[in-house]
Amino acid sequence: MTKTEKILRAYLENPKMNKAQFARENNMNRTFVTDTLRTAKISSGEEIERMINELAKKRGATGIVDRMFGADPDIDGTVASIEDNIDTMNIKTDGKNIRSADGAMEYCGVNPDEWDITKKIVNFWDMGKHRNWQVKVWLKRRSELTAEAAIGRLIDRIGKFKYSKFKPAMVSKRKSGNLGLLANFDAHLGKLAWDIETGQGDYDIDIAVGEFDHVTDTNLNRIALFNPEKIIIIIGEDMLHYENLEGVTPKGRNILDTDGRLGKLQDAAIDAIVRTVYKARALAPVEVILVQGNHDETSSLWLSKVIRAYFKDDKFVDVDCQPRLRKARLWGKVFLGFGHKIMPTKIPAAHAEFSTSKDTKDLWGKAEYREVLFGDQHKKMQWKVGSLITHGATIFRQLTALSKIDYWHYENLFTDAVPGGEAFVYNKDTGFVANFIEWTYHLKNK
Repeated sequence: MTKTEKILRAYLENPKMNKAQFARENNMNRTFVTDTLRTAKISSGEEIERMINELAKKRGATGIVDRMFGADPDIDGTVASIEDNIDTMNIKTDGKNIRSADGAMEYCGVNPDEWDITKKIVNFWDMGKHRNWQVKVWLKRRSELTAEAAIGRLIDRIGKFKYSKFKPAMVSKRKSGNLGLLANFDAHLGKLAWDIETGQGDYDIDIAVGEFDHVTDTNLNRIALFNPEKIIIIIGEDMLHYENLEGVTPKGRNILDTDGRLGKLQDAAIDAIVRTVYKARALAPVEVILVQGNHDETSSLWLSKVIRAYFKDDKFVDVDCQPRLRKARLWGKVFLGFGHKIMPTKIPAAHAEFSTSKDTKDLWGKAEYREVLFGDQHKKMQWKVGSLITHGATIFRQLTALSKIDYWHYENLFTDAVPGGEAFVYNKDTGFVANFIEWTYHLKNK
């Protein structure tokens, strides 16, 4: 039974109950008890019973995962939203009945034993026949998640996750022939950079996730103008900076500047991709394609499998988990190849592989326009390979990196890259349409 149910039930049994004593005996906030009783006193016994029954129906279905992707009005008109950043959380409620921080936490299914309130704001304004209340609460987790706890939390969440019942917009709209592609390459979540050392801004998990979401939202808004029939999301590509407890690169065993425990990094990456898929899915059916990087060759593989598990019952989301370092797709007359580490001297070899490999040569032969996208070097560069005329040439695009430089890059004078995330639009018949780059230097993170 929730705290609200306890208060309402107690009031039905004793309308003259002592609210201070009740709050003390039940370890509740007195303001929360008072606000709940004020609502009860202007309601009939029958109305209170209805409220209790509705609360009982909702109980167990108001957890973090159910509410983290949007703000939906509840039965009583309350709107709740949650920003879950693993170790911190911000919640907000708007409505007639939630009037305290404790009430907002209870309504959103937040366990008060796991979180401390760092800040709270309660506002209200009159709206004709009733008073509307807005509650904002900033929370901090009382203890950091271990890797084992993070995995357990993930397993619990998968069972509660609710799939959207709505079709993507472009399923029922006029066909445009356009494909949208999100390419947030080299985000390096888990990298730690100090502005005083590098002169190019601070970087940690929270900053990285914020910039990843910003770039995703901005570029999806741009892609949406072209009414895409499908959206491809590339994951891997060094999205994660490290994938082991030692915080070193998998092959070279180079010591990295890292932020956070591995469990925190895992949760942050999973949440970021799930959010991205849901945002893209609102526009069109989605395909998630794994392209492993040299920092996250193993971790991006399990990340793709977790995303596949999340969306296993969603017919509008496909996830390619195959552990291949280079992959390709055909969109109408457009060949799109994907890789991570293709050095300039290796471009002729990559060209030969895509055009002759048994699983890509048929796609290559059907295409009139061919492009290969890759990352790793953190610079924006481009090469044309093939015919001297535009038609038939293959464009090799090295994309910019989303992450800022760390001390190793600064020490070795690799300081000329500008961080940002890219997106593309391709048409089935006419090929390349648009390339968008959202640079992140202007964001207020130092």
